[in-house]
Amino acid sequence: MKLHRPKARPAPAPLQYDETPSRQRALALAVLALLMTLIVELCNRGLSIPRLFQFIASSPLVFLLNVLVVLTSLVFSELFLHRIAMLGTVCLLWLALGVVQYIVVRDRTTPFSSMDLLLIREALSLLSIYATLPQIILIFLGVFLLFAVIIMLFTRAQRRRRRNLGHALVAFVGCALLCGMLETAGMRTGLLPQRFDSLVNNYADYGFPLVFTYTFGQMGIARPSNYSNETVGEILENIDEAEPARRAFAQDDDTTQPNILFVQLESFIDVGSVRGCEVSRDPTPCFNRLRSQCPGGTLYVPTIGGGTVNTEFEIITGLNLDYFAAGESPYSTILQQANCESMAYNMRHYGYTATALHNNGATFYNRSAVYPRLGFDCFVPVEYMQNVHTNALGWAKDDILTDEIPTWCCASPWNPTASTAKPTSPGRETSRSSPCRRRCPWRPSRTTSTPCPAQTPSWNR
Repeated sequence: MKLHRPKARPAPAPLQYDETPSRQRALALAVLALLMTLIVELCNRGLSIPRLFQFIASSPLVFLLNVLVVLTSLVFSELFLHRIAMLGTVCLLWLALGVVQYIVVRDRTTPFSSMDLLLIREALSLLSIYATLPQIILIFLGVFLLFAVIIMLFTRAQRRRRRNLGHALVAFVGCALLCGMLETAGMRTGLLPQRFDSLVNNYADYGFPLVFTYTFGQMGIARPSNYSNETVGEILENIDEAEPARRAFAQDDDTTQPNILFVQLESFIDVGSVRGCEVSRDPTPCFNRLRSQCPGGTLYVPTIGGGTVNTEFEIITGLNLDYFAAGESPYSTILQQANCESMAYNMRHYGYTATALHNNGATFYNRSAVYPRLGFDCFVPVEYMQNVHTNALGWAKDDILTDEIPTWCCASPWNPTASTAKPTSPGRETSRSSPCRRRCPWRPSRTTSTPCPAQTPSWNR
């Protein structure tokens, strides 16, 4: 009887390991760092090759420092057995950051920083407004391809049989320390600024990799080394007496407790301030009349283009964003966990309550969570406004507030002030029998309405 033996299966191909010599790896890392820096800086400068070479020629040491920052991130791949996969992943992330920087600067003016990673939800909500359907498809397709390539690298690329973890740690830590020492030396010698506070200029003058990595891990205001009750007392003793108050009301006005309307408009422009612009008639007669009859002036704000929520924060609190981390938005960082002294808190001492109106969503820039920490008693977002009209991009028009402001100013007991694209202000309490009373749609809970520490008596702290 003849037996049929099964055919032997072919032996699997032997595993191919990454056996690249250390000298070749070091040379490859240096070349890749230079290439990645050139590509990212090209995106940072609007794909302008002349601007790129002008930056390299005018600031060669700063450019080399950017190369060192990228090189440090690439050396991180030496810590892993999947060295090639990790190296490819880091390179892809740098390329993605360069593309994002190019798109953000083109559409928003304000550069992309690490703090923007905390605003992913807001960015997704604006995607359908500022991008067309084909562009949205391309964006999601690009993100999908990015993750697909990373997965393919970790599953298909060669891995090392063994690694020298000690040498890799020495190389990575050494590069990181060298970056830190050179940045410190640059700040002390004037090659680099002490603070990267103007991101628009900083990205152009000092490069994307350097400034972007500098913004990581920094938020809030650092406590001064000499901060104490004695120091504050000495400062108060040296403050000159306040100037006499300027009269902002007419003699016959009721100034005992007037309603205070505090309107912030990012969509408004004083056409008269545009150089070379001539008009046939006054485009803003009300504004010009108020400016001529009431105290007023001009102030500088911390943003240009997008990010006007930071202007809102400065106006409400009086705090200068220059003291915060570069690119930081306090609404997404410190105000998520701490209260802050503000105009709304201060007006409580005069018997006022504060209501914020904003013709945008309640969760946009976390306002529903932030406003109670700023002392507001009531918040009216666009979801609770009626007959809202939108412009071509889908933004709610500001004219909705001309009806909402009077309604809430006579409401009781939550008497507001107003806002449009930027909100706030306190209003005084009126009679509970007011015919236009409306129920506040949102009020802070007990856990979020604790008094601001600056307004709490010392014996309760």
